[in-house]
Amino acid sequence: MLFVSGEPDTPGNTYRVLHYVEAAHANGCRADWVRGDALAEHMERIAGFDILVIWRVPWDETMAEAIATARRHGRTVVFDCDDLMTEPRLATLKFIDGIRSQFLAEDGVQEFYGRVRQTMLAADYAFTTSDQLAFHMRWSGKTTFVNQNGFNQATHDLSRRSARAWAGQRDGLIRIGYAGGSRTHQRDLGLAMDAICRILRENAHCRLVLFRTPDGKTPLIDVEEYPQLDDLLDQIEWRPLQPLASLPTEMARFDINLAPLEVGNPFCEAKSQLKFFEAGLVNCPTIASPTGPFRDFMVHGKTGFLAVTGDDWYACLRQLVTDAPLRERIGRNAYLAALARFGPRRRALQFGCVIDQIAGGPAAARAFALSASLARNQWSAPLVYPSETVFENDKGGFAELSVIIPLYNYPDVVIEALDSIRDQTLETIDLIIVDGFSTDNSLDVALKWARRNAARFNRIVVLKNKANYGLGFCRNSGFEAADTPYVLPLDADNRLLPECCEGLLAAIKQSGAAYVYPTIQHFGASTEQISNAPYSAQRFAAGNYVDAMALVSKEAWAMVGGYDHVRHGWEDYDFWVRIAELGLVGEWCPRVLAEYRVHQGSMLKTQTTVDRNYRVLNLDFARRHPWVALIDTETRRHPRLSEPNVTADSDRSRLDELLPILRCPASGQKLSYDEARSALISHDGMVRWPIVAGRPCLSEELAAPQVMPTDHISNALPDEAAQIVKETKGWVLNLSGGGSQHKFAHVVEMEFAVFRHTDVVGDAHHLPFDDHSFEAVIVMNAFEHYHDPVRVAAEIHRVLKPGGRLHVRTAFLQPLHEKPYHFYNCTRYGMEHWFQSFETEQLHVSTNFAPNHTLAWAASEAETALRTDVSSASSDAFLATPIGKLVELWRDPSRRQTPLWTDFETLSQTNQEIISAGFELFARRPDDLPKI
Repeated sequence: MLFVSGEPDTPGNTYRVLHYVEAAHANGCRADWVRGDALAEHMERIAGFDILVIWRVPWDETMAEAIATARRHGRTVVFDCDDLMTEPRLATLKFIDGIRSQFLAEDGVQEFYGRVRQTMLAADYAFTTSDQLAFHMRWSGKTTFVNQNGFNQATHDLSRRSARAWAGQRDGLIRIGYAGGSRTHQRDLGLAMDAICRILRENAHCRLVLFRTPDGKTPLIDVEEYPQLDDLLDQIEWRPLQPLASLPTEMARFDINLAPLEVGNPFCEAKSQLKFFEAGLVNCPTIASPTGPFRDFMVHGKTGFLAVTGDDWYACLRQLVTDAPLRERIGRNAYLAALARFGPRRRALQFGCVIDQIAGGPAAARAFALSASLARNQWSAPLVYPSETVFENDKGGFAELSVIIPLYNYPDVVIEALDSIRDQTLETIDLIIVDGFSTDNSLDVALKWARRNAARFNRIVVLKNKANYGLGFCRNSGFEAADTPYVLPLDADNRLLPECCEGLLAAIKQSGAAYVYPTIQHFGASTEQISNAPYSAQRFAAGNYVDAMALVSKEAWAMVGGYDHVRHGWEDYDFWVRIAELGLVGEWCPRVLAEYRVHQGSMLKTQTTVDRNYRVLNLDFARRHPWVALIDTETRRHPRLSEPNVTADSDRSRLDELLPILRCPASGQKLSYDEARSALISHDGMVRWPIVAGRPCLSEELAAPQVMPTDHISNALPDEAAQIVKETKGWVLNLSGGGSQHKFAHVVEMEFAVFRHTDVVGDAHHLPFDDHSFEAVIVMNAFEHYHDPVRVAAEIHRVLKPGGRLHVRTAFLQPLHEKPYHFYNCTRYGMEHWFQSFETEQLHVSTNFAPNHTLAWAASEAETALRTDVSSASSDAFLATPIGKLVELWRDPSRRQTPLWTDFETLSQTNQEIISAGFELFARRPDDLPKI
């Protein structure tokens, strides 16, 4: 792949040429570049490359010869442009303010753009930076790939060093920066200028940072075009513009970054997101105009702010100027977003798919499929929850590697882990210790060690989480705190051998892998070795073979959204699998460089391999990663062996009759008896459901249900429901019917306990029946007791056959009953919402729900409450009161100063809740903590 650069001395050459030469190398391609103005001297080289990429080179005789040479040798020609230079008709003062500010002639710009367009039209494919810019190329008939601008590792590392260095030099001023590199954006900056001036006037400690040419002589922004700045010139801080390689040192001084552009202007809409990621790399929040590229990549209020009007700009500036924690939070989120979406590994991954698609054939189809699949997966930032910095010592140098230790209740062994880090042969190391809210003295032990050994490390940080977030999120806290390109997690009960960091760092830099893992030696209760196989993504299908002790690219960590909380374990397994699913690669370093402690108190022994936990883990993993087929899972399966005999009708039980329509509510699989016929098991043999009193218990929470006396009878079926039962020939589901009076052979009764005619114990929110199993469903007086009635309605819809009937009665003005499982009283409009997927035949007030029931029931509860909480006299007075008197008190509040009214206000809260007119809630939004 040979790149031809039309503007080799501009920052764009770095973004569009040098970075993509590196990306090609990362994909195993031979790649080089030449200057466009020296192309004639390199014409013979074109034949030696499969693809010729032309960036910003206008058509001329040399370009015509280059493309002709490529054509003679059967090479592919690609045109690349990162600005709207292919539409000469749009190159007018109306759209390009730079024509005015740089004293250019419209016809000259249009002529130049016309020649750039001619180069594009002569190419086979086109590259560009955004979908908005790709639109114009595609409109011209070019198959166009979007290759985003981004940063390289050197820029990332300098950005992080600069941000930390500036943090120690802050002077109390708040700097609002605009990193414009030329006068082409005078009109753009004007969009925010009124808001900027108002903020400067209101905040004497604010400064507007603008740039001059590198020699410090010529302003790159003409402030004379903004008369509103005349009295604020003392609050402008002029800085010499830095070359791209050292720009992070200036960006780090910004507290707020501005990226105003004219929304709707096709040239502005085509600008890339580089102003966002340049600022994000130094934890600086950006306020940008919502042009397409910014709108597509920034989440307003989370990773930055988007502003259209002057009022928008002022509101966003005011928020960030006055709220330091908000600036910090948005800046931190912007960094993670920039790291995940604009870094070298993301670029190499995406460009590899482009290279394969250009090559054509089956590989191109597979590359397109991968790109399309990845595009459907919306990126989520790693979940990082609040922590407190207990100790930090920073020498201000630069380490390439951080070791992080998540610590929870390991005071006896954590010193061994820490000593093993101290004794590494790699000289410059950062160390992050994250206490996961230990309940013993683990934090004190680690803190004392950190203070004693601080001089050994370039940077050492001890964090304390504000709650026990779990291992995965604890690791995320460490990764976020790490300011190095690579991070090595070390659990507090394990150890590194002295050459571990040095060996893994060399391996990952040489391979460019997302992570590198060493061979690991067990110690303690085992002498085996683990993590001792070459990398293969497919190997993860059988199980995890890579321990958490691996050196990980922080960019890769951000790309997959960090570690997730996986209940009972396997956070590292899930992490490796998600990296593989993204198309990133791991690398094995075949040296024993770490030691894994095997002991009975480990998480593996106490949580992961416990039978019930392991079953939950397997089901969860199958949901997360359907392609995984664990070896351990196969060994734990206990499916029912095939049985050719058919049970005689005379020997068939009620459960035998129901089995054909039952399914596992957890996996959806069919069910069979176990060998002892004491339980039902899913066909994969992984889930077992007990049988109690002949009834299958198909809910985790109802494995040991209450067995009610056989003479317990609940409300009889109303005539309307009985008629449906009589008219229906196929299966009828009577849901939550309690103890029914009569048993019908074709009626399946499901309850939370075992009543006299119950067939199945289960949860209405997860009905254990096949789709389209029933011709009718009856639910009497139960929907008020379902915590998610919409979910239950959807399940009923699933199990009903098309055309199947539904009969539901539920509460509206009913006193509290069967607490704490009385969740809702529902209006007719609520019922219409719950059952909107059904065709309503009739929705009305049935006789048993007529208003007289409401009045009588409420009056009965009121009388009981007054007699219990106030007095018999109060209760008797209530009973003797004509109903008209209560009507008068309701209609005329001035008459309410009577015990008949006020006695109710003295009732206990418990009794008031039964018949209250409503409830009042005071609440507070909690901290954003995970529910572990």
